[in-house]
Amino acid sequence: MTRPQVGEFEVAAGARTAQHWNFFAALKFTPRENLYFIFYTERNNAIWTVPSRDVARISARNRAGKNIGKRAISFPKQPDGIKAARFAKYLDDRGFELLRGFRPRHLP
Repeated sequence: MTRPQVGEFEVAAGARTAQHWNFFAALKFTPRENLYFIFYTERNNAIWTVPSRDVARISARNRAGKNIGKRAISFPKQPDGIKAARFAKYLDDRGFELLRGFRPRHLP
């Protein structure tokens, strides 16, 4: 008998009135194939779907302070520019396409 395939998700939102509405801090996780983050930024009504391995690669790791070892990620504020181009594959429908392509291995 094979075990079910499982995808795990963490969801975070940045409020329209927040000072740093595009910044998500104190992320603590172990990157793995079946973990995805879904970030929502209310101010620009954008959904960013990012595999945890990509979050680990593109985020900054805190090296000091109370959140040492945790990660932080900042999404583009503007819809164009270098940073927006770098994050385009995670935005809205393109990000959800990453989920559609997810094919986890069977759990032991």
